[in-house]
Amino acid sequence: MKVMVQGALVAAFTMLMLLGMQPAVKAAGDPVKGQLVFAGNCAVCHNSALEKVSTGPALMGVSGRIPGGTWRYDWIHNSAKLIQSGEPYAVKVYAANNKVSMTAFPNLTNESIDDIFAWIDAYQPAAAVTTSGGGVDPDKDPGLSGLWNWIRLLIFVIVILMVNIAIQVARLRGVEFFAGINLDKFNARMMLGFFVVGTIAAVWSSYSYREYYLAGNSASVHGAEIDQLFWITMGVVFVTFIVTNAVLFFFAYKYGKDGGRVAKYYPENHKLELIWTVVPAVVLAVLIIFGIKTWTGIMTPPDPNAPKINVEVSGQQWGWTLRYPGGDDKYGDIDVHRIDGDNLLGIDFSAGHTQSHDDFLSDTMYLPKGAIVDLKIRSRDVLHSVYLPHFRVKMDAVPGMSTRFHFVTNQTTAEYRKGLMSNSLWSQVDTIITTTIKKGDTLADKSVAQMDISKTDTVYKADKFDFELACAEVCGRGHYSMRKVVVVLERADYDKWLARASATPMYSAIKHDDSKEFPSLAARKESATETQPSIIK
Repeated sequence: MKVMVQGALVAAFTMLMLLGMQPAVKAAGDPVKGQLVFAGNCAVCHNSALEKVSTGPALMGVSGRIPGGTWRYDWIHNSAKLIQSGEPYAVKVYAANNKVSMTAFPNLTNESIDDIFAWIDAYQPAAAVTTSGGGVDPDKDPGLSGLWNWIRLLIFVIVILMVNIAIQVARLRGVEFFAGINLDKFNARMMLGFFVVGTIAAVWSSYSYREYYLAGNSASVHGAEIDQLFWITMGVVFVTFIVTNAVLFFFAYKYGKDGGRVAKYYPENHKLELIWTVVPAVVLAVLIIFGIKTWTGIMTPPDPNAPKINVEVSGQQWGWTLRYPGGDDKYGDIDVHRIDGDNLLGIDFSAGHTQSHDDFLSDTMYLPKGAIVDLKIRSRDVLHSVYLPHFRVKMDAVPGMSTRFHFVTNQTTAEYRKGLMSNSLWSQVDTIITTTIKKGDTLADKSVAQMDISKTDTVYKADKFDFELACAEVCGRGHYSMRKVVVVLERADYDKWLARASATPMYSAIKHDDSKEFPSLAARKESATETQPSIIK
């Protein structure tokens, strides 16, 4: 486990060091595509602000430090294999990083790697924001703003403490600042005022930030039931909260100390105890019954004869591996003993195990609209949690076992983006792009422009929205970066993508040794029992 955790670190640090001895080698790729590929893979360990260190090292200027030729492809595809080959620079990096190799990315093409390096080469750090005096403005500098807020809070607390100390010292000298003021009644009125103002502020806050709510626009069929159950529960909790706290703060106001009231003592009150026991029990029972009914309906296995899309989601520190079963709709068997730099999942690629020969990986989860999606969920190391918030899907990925979740998509990514345009937050303009077409240029329809044309496109925030797969379980320091993009397409578009993606299965993309023999689980247990030394003398 420790080795796997360190591997992600070295993966980053090594790519930085892989550069110290060679002249600059610029990548011939697309920096726009490279940024997207970086976000889906490298951002697990590296900061997208390339001059800054994250879980992994800063990568700005990396092309000037790595060896030339195919070294970058070999390293990223399988650093462990490059180290075992004895390549001097790889060995040096490996030795300098506690002898831990970087995580392999065999699914990345050479073109994608070129795109990543092209983006890194083109990257320019943001200029520091300075004040008129030449110093850094702590309110605008991301690295200082958080620290400055804590300093402000500390100053406020110190001032309050000093005022309190001054009051106590004055009392010791016979000076009473609040002489003639009934502080108990003052506090009682303040508590009532706090309840009223706090309730109004809470309602206003909820209304003001309603655009950020996920509820009400589910991208799955069962999501509507989840949303309904959520709002029913929220309604009950809200009413209960208001009633109980109204009574609490009203009693504090009404029965504030006035110096002459004697408290009454009730040793028991069966009627009151019955009310506050039975009423919550009935309400909770109703909520639980509705919850069980909804959960049962969602988790009931789909019709085995119904067509469905199978996707395996495997979690590891810190990322997701997405595997599709290919044309036969059957996954290849997995065994942890087969895991290596080429075979990240430990799939049985032996010649006789043909059901694994058409399995393929995808960096993005593609799904068709209206189809049953059956997720098979695994974990390679620690507990992760598959979370698709827009589809109302959440299921733990547990080491040593597989879990499942199925759902039906009800809208494409394009349709969801269009629906977001009714939201005042997402309908804001993000970018305005102006394109100039010169006379004589070839247009998209192969025709030739007869005059200069200036075209302006408005990009809204909704146009940049993507469904996402995240991890909802704190699984280590790289947990925050576990994100994959999910794209829902019309069935015809999905079939086109499937034809392209399945054309390069894992079996043909990696080198596998069919001569390797992996004993069965039962055989391994028997062997372990026979070789276990006896403690009985």
